[in-house]
Amino acid sequence: VPPLWLALLWMQFASTLRFSMRWLTPTRAILFGAIGGPLAFLGASRLGVVQLDERIWPSVLSLGVLWSLAIPALTLIAARHSDAEGAGDYRGVLSVVTRGVTS
Repeated sequence: VPPLWLALLWMQFASTLRFSMRWLTPTRAILFGAIGGPLAFLGASRLGVVQLDERIWPSVLSLGVLWSLAIPALTLIAARHSDAEGAGDYRGVLSVVTRGVTS
């Protein structure tokens, strides 16, 4: 079970796919994942939050491949769900979320 802060961080990241990362075309999403994913893990390893293998390049390459597949897939899922009620703005999302809580 991940720590609460990590689960919240992932939920925040997921919410950016529908709003602030709409500019990601499939090609940009692949590049963003291939470069940004490994850089995030390298930064986390320098902070001591994540441990990567001593042989750094295989780790970086495998993370790059994984994230270059994951980001386009996640943006595609987010785009398909952007037609849902309230998907166009934060107020709409909040109304859907609060309606689910109060029901």
